[in-house]
Amino acid sequence: MENNSNGFISVVATIFLLVFSLIPSTYAAQTLTLNDVLLSANSYYPDILAAQQELQQARADRLYAQGAFDIELQQNTRARTSGYYDGLSVAQKVIKPLRYSNAKLFAEYRISDGQFPIYEDEFVTLDRGEFSMGVSLSLLRDGDIDKNRLALINSDLNVDMEELRQETTINNIGVQAAIAYLNWVNAHKQLEVYQSLLKTAKYRHNAIQKRVILGSSAEIELLDNEQNILKRHSQVLNAENELELTSIGLSMYWRDQQGHPKKPSAEIQPPKLNDLAADIRIDMNTLITDALLQHPEIQQIENALKQTENTNRFHRNQLLPNLDIYAKVGQDIGAGSETRDDLDSFIGLQFSMPLERRAARGKLDKSTAKIKQLNYLKQGLVESLSGSLHQAHAKYINKRSQAEVSLRRAEITKQLEQQEEKRAEQGASNIFLLNVRQENSAEAQVEAITDQLKSILAGIELLGRAYKVNELYSGELAR
Repeated sequence: MENNSNGFISVVATIFLLVFSLIPSTYAAQTLTLNDVLLSANSYYPDILAAQQELQQARADRLYAQGAFDIELQQNTRARTSGYYDGLSVAQKVIKPLRYSNAKLFAEYRISDGQFPIYEDEFVTLDRGEFSMGVSLSLLRDGDIDKNRLALINSDLNVDMEELRQETTINNIGVQAAIAYLNWVNAHKQLEVYQSLLKTAKYRHNAIQKRVILGSSAEIELLDNEQNILKRHSQVLNAENELELTSIGLSMYWRDQQGHPKKPSAEIQPPKLNDLAADIRIDMNTLITDALLQHPEIQQIENALKQTENTNRFHRNQLLPNLDIYAKVGQDIGAGSETRDDLDSFIGLQFSMPLERRAARGKLDKSTAKIKQLNYLKQGLVESLSGSLHQAHAKYINKRSQAEVSLRRAEITKQLEQQEEKRAEQGASNIFLLNVRQENSAEAQVEAITDQLKSILAGIELLGRAYKVNELYSGELAR
């Protein structure tokens, strides 16, 4: 009976262990990728969120400018409260501004009751009122462009400019986030190297201690290795401090779903350097051409130039005299005077011209000068961008070459360390030479890690100058 019970317990324990092994551990190491950090910064970084609100304000301003062309309802009631005449007049009018020649369409209904003096005969209607409709438009001043249309077309450009500013913010924050991420990866990888060195020194210390007890090694070797342990422990402490600092820096860009900074815990690991290494060899001619066509700062200047040209066109138009034309048709219905039965139609012209136009000329001269200024700024920006892209590309090529050299040196120093260990096992070397080999190997590994990450960073900076950091979200660097 006892054997059966033990067998049952064994089967249950086996099933339990199997099921438990299939459940993912909460404390299992997680890999934090550059893509994770970029997406988090894009979703929660305050500057990006603020840029989104700037865009919303620009869209609200555009909606406000569109309101100048909303349909308007007007009502006018006029009643005599004393005197011989008791006339009452009520008028309702609907006006629709159009985006052409400062035109306005209107439709009106009027009705009156009582008696009016002869000098107010225009208020009198038949007993069922008068319907009328008409149009007015500007032929010269305000014909081609007016202040409402200027505000509307420039508000469209303001929205475009805020979208470009938001793109600029996302790009710049993306570069900063990538730098913080790579600094964290660098600190993490260096800590691993120094921890491995310290572990090796402690392991060797036990072996030397045994040899000293047996009399096969001098006590000075034990003392030398002890100072070596302290030295490597100090390196680990410095590396841990650097990891803590870079983790805090990274938390500014890697945030939780409430938007609060989130510092990577000990369970969070960086990817392998081979997974981070990216081949971003770019055709410089294509890169420069695309950058000059799509660069947000250049497009912002172009939009500012369009706005100033629109303003210039408006002020030039304001130098023209006013010549407005209007037409109206109306029809009374119902009983009353026969003189009001027929369809009435009107057409009119209104002309005015200021004799001095210094205000308009001053604004025109100012906008003309600003157009020239913006063209010069655009030329300077294009030349500066082209030069900075070439510099960034040259830096990237150099960093790639340095990374390759450092990686090769790390491989050679590792081989020398391994050969020195074999010689030490055979009695052909000593602890001093072995420590030197190990320290050279560790130094070369740290240098290779740093140079590899500098190469990646130089590539990111190149993409940042070309405003193509968004390509990291799905590119090789974001794997």
